[in-house]
Amino acid sequence: MTDNSIEPHAEPDVVESNGMKNETVDWRETLPAAEFCCWVVVLLAPLLRWINGAAVTDDQFLIHVAIVTVAVAGALVLRIWNWKQPRNL
Repeated sequence: MTDNSIEPHAEPDVVESNGMKNETVDWRETLPAAEFCCWVVVLLAPLLRWINGAAVTDDQFLIHVAIVTVAVAGALVLRIWNWKQPRNL
C-alpha cells in the first residue's frame, strides 16, 4: 500500500517545457545576499564621495546620508538576523 498523502502547504514541483524544475525560493534564502549588498554600499560610499566630490545642495547631502544610514542599519540588522538563524548544512 502506498501513501499518496501530500504535506500541507507543499507545492508540487512544476516541470517547465525546457525540462527544468521551477523551484520556489524562500525569501529567507536571499537575506545573506541582501546583507552583502548593504555592506558593499557601506564600503563604497567613501570611494564614491571621493570620486564625485561633496554634495552641492542640501537635497544631495540628505540623500547621501539617508542611503548610507539605511545601508548601515540594514547591514547590521541582517548580520544579526543571519547570525541567529540555524545553518542547515
